[in-house]
Formats: sequence, structure tokens, C-alpha cells
Amino acid sequence: MKPKIITEPNVSMLNFVLLTIATLGVYPFIWMAINLDKLNEVVPAKSIKILDIVILAAMWAWSQRITAITEVIENEAVVGVAGLIFIALLIAIPIYQFFKIVKPFVEGLDRVLLSEYKIDLRPNKFFAFAFGYLYIVYTINQVPQLIARSGALGNAGAPAGGSKAGDLLDN
Repeated sequence: MKPKIITEPNVSMLNFVLLTIATLGVYPFIWMAINLDKLNEVVPAKSIKILDIVILAAMWAWSQRITAITEVIENEAVVGVAGLIFIALLIAIPIYQFFKIVKPFVEGLDRVLLSEYKIDLRPNKFFAFAFGYLYIVYTINQVPQLIARSGALGNAGAPAGGSKAGDLLDN
């Protein structure tokens, strides 16, 4: 029997983006914390930890707070230091998110799809880094379609040589 492949939490990209905008950027952190157990089903050794999500949320919150603080402070030196901290956080957030959350999840999902369904996901590391949580949601939404197109859900098995996700998506 094949392991349960992650097809949930299946949220549309439009809903995810709209909820992120409506909550001023907080929704991805809430979504990730709520769905952590489901996401860790495909990650080896459950490497995505709640602490990683909390650290990301804290870095994001501090970056927002620093922006608000610099608007009321008149001391140029303090504003300059706050600006440097803000830039450092803007650089640190996507790097931390990619290496601690996005990369382990996408690589784990790729391993499961390849070993169990002979589907080679070949995650795009550039898009995974650039879009972070959105890339995770996009990948989760694509899994049922990839499996169905490869024939893994029907009576016919996957092609003997396996399938590339790009080949399946282009049909």
C-alpha cells in the first residue's frame, strides 16, 4: 500500500494570496502552523519545526515594527541603524524560510513522488526561494493532477521509466 501523499491542505492560490493581503502578511504563518503535521508527513525526520515558523513570524513582525518606529524617530543615526536592521531582516527572512521550511518540504515531496509514483517533480529552486509559501501551496495543489495524469491513481501504473512533472503539466 502506498503512503498517503499530501493533497491537503488544498487552498487555492487566489484564496491564499487574498488572505495574506487581508491579514497584512500574517496568514502564511498561521497556515503553516495549522498544517505543520500534514506537511511533515512528507519531510524526512519531521524537519519542519514550529520554532522555525515562530522565528520567521518574529523576524517578519520586527521588520514591520522597525518600519513603524522609523517614522516617528527624528534622530538620523537611530533611523540609519533601524534601516540597516530592516534590510538585514528583509534578506534573512527569505533565506531562513527557504532553507528551514520550503526546501525540506519540496525535496521530501519530490522523494515521495519519485519513489512511490515514479513522478520526477524536479522542484524549481529559484521559484521555491522567490515565492516560499506560495510555492508550497502551488506544489500541493499540483500533486493530485500529477498523480492522475501519470496513471498512478487508476488501474494502470505509472510509466515504466517514470514521468517528469513538466511533461505531465504540459499535456
